[in-house]
Amino acid sequence: MRKLLILCALLSSSPLFATTPAPIQGTWRLVAVVMPNTYAASPVGIEARKENYSADGRLCIIAAAATRIDATTPCLNYRIDGDQRIVTDSDGEDYAATFKLPDPDTLVVTQEGGSVWRYVRLIGAHAIANTIEPVSVEALKTARSFPATHYDTQDYSSLPLAKRLIGAWEVVAYENMPMADAPPNGAFNDIWMFDGTHMTSIRRPLPGPTSPTLDPLSYTVKGNTLEIDNMPRILIDFNHWGHLTLVMDGEIIRLKLISKDSAHAPLPPLKIALMRVDSDDAAAAPP
Repeated sequence: MRKLLILCALLSSSPLFATTPAPIQGTWRLVAVVMPNTYAASPVGIEARKENYSADGRLCIIAAAATRIDATTPCLNYRIDGDQRIVTDSDGEDYAATFKLPDPDTLVVTQEGGSVWRYVRLIGAHAIANTIEPVSVEALKTARSFPATHYDTQDYSSLPLAKRLIGAWEVVAYENMPMADAPPNGAFNDIWMFDGTHMTSIRRPLPGPTSPTLDPLSYTVKGNTLEIDNMPRILIDFNHWGHLTLVMDGEIIRLKLISKDSAHAPLPPLKIALMRVDSDDAAAAPP
């Protein structure tokens, strides 16, 4: 089962042609993975990445931060049979997935377990060199539908820290979480809202038509620290992508800004956030 989970994540992509003889060679970006249920999902999330199909039948999986294919890049053999993309692992075992190409720049791959992987083509001679935002693209089917999220990507780095913090933020990653604290089915993309004096949180997944909102907690920003009622002091920082980074007792939570309006931000689709546990067992996580 562990081997299948890792391989499924590796083979998540599957480019090819639908009704025209367009080659599948080139580089694709993984933008969405929809899992039929939590049982089929990866509990550590699935990070966005690039996948390159070469003319000589090699499929290489390039990490979000990687800028080239080298000796450390995981590569597998692939071949096409009708609407099937067949990948052969290092043990010589074949894995088939169904693909379609709605248009020349969009690839949709359906794995045997029912998960649907969606890609967009990266254009240009230096497509592989482009880094990708380190977020999970793994979403779950839910009875309630959610519109695609439009994030606020403006540069707020010139604002004082207390004002930059204001807004609705989506949890996108957990790092250094103790293995014993890691949820067995993964950590979901909770929403944290800061209005200048109080912080509230919308916990997910959704048990019904509405999302439970926790009681507000007062907070203050002092220097580069966040002090919330009944919680240890939290260090605040922002990474290259503008993600809010909160560090508490060595554990890290990264959040992405949805809106500066903390009271009216729309909920994004239900996702499993990236999780990097503080354990040797982290090697079981898909690349």
